[in-house]
Amino acid sequence: MTEQAGAVDASERVWHPIGAIYARRNLDTLIDLAVAVAHNFDRQPTQYLSVDEQLAETMSRFKHLLGRDPDWPDAPQRVALSGSVLDGLAIAMAGLRKAAIVFVERGAGSAEPRLRRAVQEAAQVLRVSGGRVEGAVTAMAERRLGAISGQAAAVLSSQAIYDANGLPSARADGRTGFEPLLNPDLALLYGTINRPTIRPPARRPLAEYKLSTIQRIARHGADAISLALGSEEDDGQLDAAVESAYNWARALQDLEVGIDVARAWLDQAYLFSLEVAERDILPPNPAGDIELESPELNFRAVRDVTVMEAFAEGTSTVSGEICCSSGICSEYCETTRIGFTCRSSGGCICAA
Repeated sequence: MTEQAGAVDASERVWHPIGAIYARRNLDTLIDLAVAVAHNFDRQPTQYLSVDEQLAETMSRFKHLLGRDPDWPDAPQRVALSGSVLDGLAIAMAGLRKAAIVFVERGAGSAEPRLRRAVQEAAQVLRVSGGRVEGAVTAMAERRLGAISGQAAAVLSSQAIYDANGLPSARADGRTGFEPLLNPDLALLYGTINRPTIRPPARRPLAEYKLSTIQRIARHGADAISLALGSEEDDGQLDAAVESAYNWARALQDLEVGIDVARAWLDQAYLFSLEVAERDILPPNPAGDIELESPELNFRAVRDVTVMEAFAEGTSTVSGEICCSSGICSEYCETTRIGFTCRSSGGCICAA
């Protein structure tokens, strides 16, 4: 099964709100790119003479409303919004990816029915978990994240922006929504805009292959989540979910290869230079987990949310599939038979 076979055009499917929020979280760096274009427009206005009034107003709002208006959340606010929905779903999403990997790679012959049931069960777990977070919080997050990503898409799909930066024609085809943010030409625009304006000096340049990988993660992840949250009786939809989840898992693994794990846990500046998607899958601290010698201290630690959040730097896995930075929570919470919740933004919390 190839990624080409499993790829689903985002323009042909309406994603479930949770899937859309997942995509927006992973494509967050492109909102930073739109902000950088807005700052470049302000510094070099003569370079953007072909920009129309409406687009100029949009870029002005990126400069003046970001972080000050509910529909223009800044980067920390966007992470918090997506985390309010996705925190707690990480284990279920990892379970779906793992089941898809096993089914695709080992699901031939007599093993096929059993492994298909495993995928169905993983999808059901995700449906149940997703049902717990649907409602006002999800609707608010989708509305606010959708508003600003739509404005970013308007900037990044404009032919005038490409012309102003001496780039080939944008692949604009009249589609709106996510499609402009999945455009492979964005890597060229990213490389042209002054990188220090996109991110603080400590942030690493985003290589073209990494941007492409992040776009794959967003597309396949949103597809798989949306399909899994759909009808549980549709075998065709389940097969499509398997393909998307498999490609989603492989894209996450491709992204993980480029992370210097040891440096991430030793160098705070490097840690915060990682993209949101990279921090979400950061493996455990190579120095190992911190161990509390006394059972009493263990019990006190798991009862204290602040302590647990401070210690939550490991990674929990489901059959080898990374789900979230929660290894230490897993150890401490299981020691005292208290459950824990993975947080999609990294870290976890014990559920007393």
